[in-house]
Amino acid sequence: GRSAVALRGIIPADDFSYTQAGRFVPYEYASDVLLYLAHRIAGPIGLHLLGALAFAALAWLLILRAGHAARPAGLAFCALALAALAPFVIVRPALLGFPFFAAALLCIDRYRGGGSARWLWLLVFLQLLWANDHAFAILGAVVAAAYAAHAALCRFAPILWERQFPKREGRAWKVAAATAS
Repeated sequence: GRSAVALRGIIPADDFSYTQAGRFVPYEYASDVLLYLAHRIAGPIGLHLLGALAFAALAWLLILRAGHAARPAGLAFCALALAALAPFVIVRPALLGFPFFAAALLCIDRYRGGGSARWLWLLVFLQLLWANDHAFAILGAVVAAAYAAHAALCRFAPILWERQFPKREGRAWKVAAATAS
């Protein structure tokens, strides 16, 4: 992050990692700069606060997915999910990517629940941010493509999904393609 801020642009080669030393790494710029700025502004405490903020955002998004009716179950499953993630709670770009995954699932849930197409198109914007955060952004494209495949299957085999949205199938494929690109 410090090198990107000092150069005021994209670093031509990664000189800090063992596995990618000397190679161009086209991702994680946003998270590296964000982590650097948090450290520069508040030192190690800033990094911990940023990690706590990412973890809190993940918890909030997981609870939102449960909805009002299932809030107690949502809280329980959120606690289980956060406990399972405990070994991965290290302040690094991957930690900042977990809320993006939860947000992608929330967007699809809201759209499937009868929400507007904006929820699906939000996935494209989310994917742009996520792609600059960590390499696990490929999961966003996989989730979008899986939902598009599900929507297509439901059109041909309605028993898979009780509520059909035939007009929405085309949107799902367009969003999946935009997300993947």
